[in-house]
Amino acid sequence: MKKLIFSIMLFALTIPLFSYDLTLPYDISRKEWLEYEAFKNIKIETDAWATRIAFRVALLNEEGVNKLIVTLTTANGENPISYSAKNNYIEFVTKIVQRIIEKYEWAEGVIILVQFV
Repeated sequence: MKKLIFSIMLFALTIPLFSYDLTLPYDISRKEWLEYEAFKNIKIETDAWATRIAFRVALLNEEGVNKLIVTLTTANGENPISYSAKNNYIEFVTKIVQRIIEKYEWAEGVIILVQFV
């Protein structure tokens, strides 16, 4: 029994040694790449805005349809913005995401949904 417990503990201790090796190659999926690319580009473009916004990017596959959903909101401490400003932000972020989708041929057909809450 002691040998069994010892061998299980020994095996469990070796798992972190292999899982934390950052030199091992990792190929991200197209889903991860598209989410990252959208997040990065939106972040770069919106950092210069007078009103800070927070956003979340998610790529969902529902019944074989890929949807890239971007949710925008004013950042903590910012005053609420007008309806027309929200529409301007939505339009601007939609254009950013459209440029990304046009850049990658394999992303063609992804539906873009940008919302401001």
